[in-house]
Amino acid sequence: MPLNVVLFSGGRGTASIASALVNHDQVKLTSIVNAYDDGLSTGRIRAFVPGMLGPSDIRKNTSTFMPTFERCQRALKRFLDYRFADGTTRETALANLRPLAAAAGPLPDATLAGAFVQLTNGQLARLAVYARAYLDYEAAQLAKGVAFDYGDCAVGNLLFAGCYLAQARDFNRAIDDMAELCESRAAVLNATDGRNYVLVALKQDGRYLADESAIVSPQDNAPIRQIFLLDSYLDRTEVAALEAMDADGRLAWLNQRARTPEPNPQVLTAIREAELIIYGPGTQHSSLFPTYLTRGLAEAIAANDKAEKIFVANIALDHDIRGESAETLIQKLHDYMNRHGAIDVPLARLMTRAFIQTSEDGDGSPSQTYVPYAGSAPDGSRVLARNWEAESGRHLGGLIVDELFSLLRQARQVEVRPYRHMISIIVPVLDEERTLASVLDALEALDTSELDVEKEIIVVDGGSSDRSLELARGRKVRVHQTKPGEGRGAAIRLGFSRARGNVLVVFPSDAEYDVADIRSLVQPILRNQFRAVIGSRAIKCLSLDTRIQFIYGDSRVLYLVSKYGGMAISILCLLMYNRYITDPLSTLKAYDRGLVETMALKANGVDLECEIIAKASQRREFILEVPVGFTPRTRAQGKKTTFKDGLSAIAALFRYRGK
Repeated sequence: MPLNVVLFSGGRGTASIASALVNHDQVKLTSIVNAYDDGLSTGRIRAFVPGMLGPSDIRKNTSTFMPTFERCQRALKRFLDYRFADGTTRETALANLRPLAAAAGPLPDATLAGAFVQLTNGQLARLAVYARAYLDYEAAQLAKGVAFDYGDCAVGNLLFAGCYLAQARDFNRAIDDMAELCESRAAVLNATDGRNYVLVALKQDGRYLADESAIVSPQDNAPIRQIFLLDSYLDRTEVAALEAMDADGRLAWLNQRARTPEPNPQVLTAIREAELIIYGPGTQHSSLFPTYLTRGLAEAIAANDKAEKIFVANIALDHDIRGESAETLIQKLHDYMNRHGAIDVPLARLMTRAFIQTSEDGDGSPSQTYVPYAGSAPDGSRVLARNWEAESGRHLGGLIVDELFSLLRQARQVEVRPYRHMISIIVPVLDEERTLASVLDALEALDTSELDVEKEIIVVDGGSSDRSLELARGRKVRVHQTKPGEGRGAAIRLGFSRARGNVLVVFPSDAEYDVADIRSLVQPILRNQFRAVIGSRAIKCLSLDTRIQFIYGDSRVLYLVSKYGGMAISILCLLMYNRYITDPLSTLKAYDRGLVETMALKANGVDLECEIIAKASQRREFILEVPVGFTPRTRAQGKKTTFKDGLSAIAALFRYRGK
């Protein structure tokens, strides 16, 4: 059975979350948007085609959900997303639209021409219908002396206007028609019945924001007091009358003229069937709060008792939420859902949990202005505050979805597979200034896109006395510290606790291992085949004696301890846990985060390696070993595992037996 998910979306604010959801094969996603955008070319096209809502956010969401497996799909996406340059003349724009209307090239613009020749006949036929409808309308308007400015206008918006005209000016039917053309992997629904309203606002100090464009423009720290949906923009006389009033008078005057949109019936159906409802991040006063004013929306959400209802707060303070906090955004969500007191639905019926951005020791962008959170959101036990940031201001969509699915499994007993979204590479460091820079260079260059996951690098310093910590802090990595002397195991455990990925990799900072081997370790976990993988140095080693002699030189004692100590640990693993591990003390390993979280790890030193082996074996987990490259350094060149480390590893096998 598919997992029915409803996501309240804006334009780009929810793109990473939406992409993660739609890429999970168990999810049936419905993205609910409003279409009150009137900025730049979207505002111009709304004025040019009176009665039409703004197509921009519809197009952006549909673009997010377009498949790109085939060449024709990628071509269609490029074609619809293409924007004419600033200053594009009517003649230039129409020189590209007229051949499209005839479904016969060539098109003069190189980008459009390249995409055009890769479209299928079916795609061309439908685009031609849109183009002809638009061009016929455009010519009729020009005959009336009304011209359109094509500068910085997306071709997709023009073709949507044509689709709208071809669909007898039915906005919601036009959305469905475009979604069918684009083979959208999710349902994109306008929240309302499609009636055209315009968005305006009042700031707390009474200043009037005359349109949606003003709402999303740079502002001071005076919060927006309230938004309103009107039949039309105020004319000069009305604006003058409004400005003669005080702040409360303006509020009352606008409330008298405000309209409540009627819902799209498909939206109410999607909400009733949803098992997960997400209030997404984005431009709150433009993309989201206006949606919540729709009649019947709150009632439908409140009536759905089976769904988890999650508010995902913005990471950064966008222009429209200056002066706001996570707490006030939740309060406003509640107020707009209740349509300013028209109904009285408790917040607990609308929102079960909130995901809020916070930074933690060494995390986050130092220059970022995060949405404040004082810890006082309603029902604090239902707030999950952590670092959700992938890049400056952008949510790590995979992490959000992974947490959502974990929540559904725990709270609602919904069977949904984990979403593998990120590899967290933990690099324990102690006095490795000589090799650390080259190791981090290689890790930063590691391309995980072919694995369809993101990556993060977490350096955990164990109290270095050299420049290791300074070198790490100068990189695009997350940096944490343990107390000096706590040990390698303590550093790894701290890295595990701070990781945001659900595949955990431990990679040493001594430049003895090949970064490229990380792919071999994580692939069995990403495929859900294994949950513990060790990179074995022994499998590729042609002569163990030669390698050990290189490392320890003429020291016969260290040679014997290293050779037979490792064998002893392997044999003990077999005898005590029925697992023969060729290289138990390898420092390149990968684990499923869910497995690690069940282990309650305690070891602080090298004995952590054997604690994990013991506890994984007790959980009947098969431990896979894959061959990895290894270029050892000598004992004189850097730290090596000591005799004491070996004894502690053996002791761990006994200590954790039966636990």
